[in-house]
Amino acid sequence: MRRDYPDSPLRARAGFWGGRAYFDLKDDAHGCTLIQDALDGARDDVEFKNQVAFYAPRCAGLAAANTAPADTARSTTATPAGGATYAVQVLAVKSAPQVDDLLSRLKVMGFDARVVRDTSGLFKVRVGRYATREEAQRAQRRLKTRLGGQPFVVEEP
Repeated sequence: MRRDYPDSPLRARAGFWGGRAYFDLKDDAHGCTLIQDALDGARDDVEFKNQVAFYAPRCAGLAAANTAPADTARSTTATPAGGATYAVQVLAVKSAPQVDDLLSRLKVMGFDARVVRDTSGLFKVRVGRYATREEAQRAQRRLKTRLGGQPFVVEEP
């Protein structure tokens, strides 16, 4: 629709539904692009703006990953080819608003956070992609100090 009817008044709504579909497919990059287009095209429809704004915080974590602070970026670039990487899991819940809130908090703190959804429907908030377990454990200690809770290191393929 975006290509065939670029001036359509339904473009924003199509972007909203397309963005939601990409989120369901765990393709946040494309989903965020469409959600941003929907926000831009919402105009004066307050209810539609509210619907789109509900999904916009998911993109904050993606933006944080693209503009990671120097210490986080350094640790994520040293990934061994074909080897496992490590991350720190901070939260696992079924509530999307809880996830969005934590992603925003982690972004403000300067952490590279993302969401992994498992087959049982849990949203798992993870921080970083570290080449070694030691790097991940250092990040775990920083997270525990700054955020509290019980963050733990996980190995990712």
